[in-house]
Amino acid sequence: MTEPPNSTSAIAAFYDATVGAFGVLFDGCVHTGYWARGAETFSRAQTDLTDLVLDAHDVPVDSRLLDLGSGQGGPAIHAARRFGAYVLGVTLSGEQAAAATAAAQETDVAKQVEFQVKDMRSTGLPDASFDGAYAMESVFHVPDKGAAFAEVFRVLKPGAALSIADYHHLHDMSPEDDGIATGMLAAAPLTPLDEWVSLLTGAGFESVEARDISADVVRSGAAMREAVVERREALTAVGGPEGYGMVGEAVAQYTRIYTEGQGFALFTARKPA
Repeated sequence: MTEPPNSTSAIAAFYDATVGAFGVLFDGCVHTGYWARGAETFSRAQTDLTDLVLDAHDVPVDSRLLDLGSGQGGPAIHAARRFGAYVLGVTLSGEQAAAATAAAQETDVAKQVEFQVKDMRSTGLPDASFDGAYAMESVFHVPDKGAAFAEVFRVLKPGAALSIADYHHLHDMSPEDDGIATGMLAAAPLTPLDEWVSLLTGAGFESVEARDISADVVRSGAAMREAVVERREALTAVGGPEGYGMVGEAVAQYTRIYTEGQGFALFTARKPA
């Protein structure tokens, strides 16, 4: 039986294949940017999105945070520095986990950050073992978001927060764009804003809030496309001319379909104390 294009293995294969190019393009932070805090560069806007997500957490030094879909490690490294915390990043991609581990080893927080290959829907982590969890542009890959939220609820300590920055459904895509989203980008169908809230509440979370920040991230579409052009030489060195063309096409389609074509929101929730 042929697996669906957004299966676990397909998502892992997508990020395994793009780890070199995305490392060049995104400087360790494989997500969009937030421009409402005055960022003048895409890299700064990405850091500002990370901080926006982390603002939901008020955790003591030596706390334990879980990064869901940790990419190439930039947000986890930033969180470890900001809070003095231990951060475990989980990703489906072995290549991403290896790249993130290598990046962390070059920092002052190497002993505070760890990356493992795990599915956020079934981590195998102990019950009530984390003081907070967050995700940036990773849950939109997951078809069964309710299962992911139930698993995060299980591993969080009572009173711990979950924060997510991700895309939500505004309007139906054309059949062609649906095919690109699942086939090229390994994404699951988008979930409407109110359904995100219902799924989080259904998993047991309380104080669930959703804030649409689409207007504050849309500028990232043009910024990402500009980065592809500006870093052409480095991207070509990684993947050759053909690889450069594939990355450029993937970024163009991604930004058109998602960053500029759908909604983006910040979700916050808390496990009852």
